[in-house]
Amino acid sequence: MFKWLFKKKGCAKHMNNKLEVIGIDHGWSMMKTISQVFVTGVKEITTTPAFFGDVLEYEGKYYKIGTVRQEVKDTKVEDDSFYLLTLAAVAKELKRRGLKEAKVFLAVGLPLTRFGAERNDFIKYLTKNKRVDFKYENEPYHIEVDDVAVFPQCYAAVVDKIPTMAKKTLIVDIGSWTIDIMPVINKSPDESKCVTIPRGLITCMRSINEQCVRQLNGEIDEAEIQSIMRYGRSDIDDEYFAIIKAEIEDFVEKVYNSIREFGYNLKTTPIVFVGGGAVVMKTFGNHDAKNISYKNAMKEQANDVFEICSYVDGLEKKIDSMTEELTNMQKQIKEMQEDTLVNNAKKALSEAQQRYAIILREEFSCLESITNRDTINWILKNEYRRSIMEHLPKRITENGIDYILVGDYYIPDLRLPEESRPIGRWGRMHRDYLKE
Repeated sequence: MFKWLFKKKGCAKHMNNKLEVIGIDHGWSMMKTISQVFVTGVKEITTTPAFFGDVLEYEGKYYKIGTVRQEVKDTKVEDDSFYLLTLAAVAKELKRRGLKEAKVFLAVGLPLTRFGAERNDFIKYLTKNKRVDFKYENEPYHIEVDDVAVFPQCYAAVVDKIPTMAKKTLIVDIGSWTIDIMPVINKSPDESKCVTIPRGLITCMRSINEQCVRQLNGEIDEAEIQSIMRYGRSDIDDEYFAIIKAEIEDFVEKVYNSIREFGYNLKTTPIVFVGGGAVVMKTFGNHDAKNISYKNAMKEQANDVFEICSYVDGLEKKIDSMTEELTNMQKQIKEMQEDTLVNNAKKALSEAQQRYAIILREEFSCLESITNRDTINWILKNEYRRSIMEHLPKRITENGIDYILVGDYYIPDLRLPEESRPIGRWGRMHRDYLKE
């Protein structure tokens, strides 16, 4: 899985030498980073604004960020809206980290079944400008977009829990616009049975306002509806609240019906609801069974996974580079004939091994705040050992004795001499007995 994702990230104090990895969830309703959530809204301001709160200045134009939600389109690359929202998200994260200039690596997500079709276009969209100067809330920012990694959203939300799941578990990711259904069988996603349904929470909010207009001739602000979805209560007029509650309950029942239609038993199949809609299913659903669970912290979980994965991939590439250099040095040693040259090469190889061990520890220092220290040490030990052991010669000769590599050790390749001598009477009798 990690081949999708990873790139290195540095701490803020090393901003000149390290990448700032920023995970962003581009939802149709909400933009989310590991620490920020704001409405997916962007509106151009035609004159110089009087107030610069949540105002993005880019290429001589001003944009108000996070007001009214964008209308859903076929893809997220049809116009510049999500590009501008990405700049705003980056600015918010850099401000939290105390930075105004940075080389950034963007880790983003797409719906599960649209991942393959839209991935390349989304990467081109977000990397169309390698160096970008802009202002957010009247503060100047300069970024260099190093690269972009794209992940399937549903998988990212539960990747840390898959090792503990039952033999067959159904993951249901309810987002703003889509519902992703992903079966996990024997602790591995079954992509052949993954489904994306375009009936997320936005369709529910639309249905609520349609009924409010039809019955009461008035609409409800989406922010109020989202609050009711999240907390299950409100102090608005009882008639409006009754319509909202009934429509949300109808939405929840339709989600369960969709799960049934795809052949899953609601009473026996372990089901995990994730995404923003998980809290809706928990608050307004009537299926209170032991086999159903909810994981609501999408902002932290998904973007944490995006960023951790980006670290590990960068480390894999660094290890590959180290392995190649160590291999070249091994070849040089084999080609050398004089003892002095061999000793110098062995010394250089030892120094290189120590140098790269230090580099790996430095790279992992920023990961230790997120992942378990024992896991990091296990990765470091095994990757370092693998990079050395794979390229040791299988046989060596020293002091006239042949040695063969077995596991981590060279052991003498000893052979008993073949003997040829006559067999005595008792030996012949024992041989005949064995043949019988």
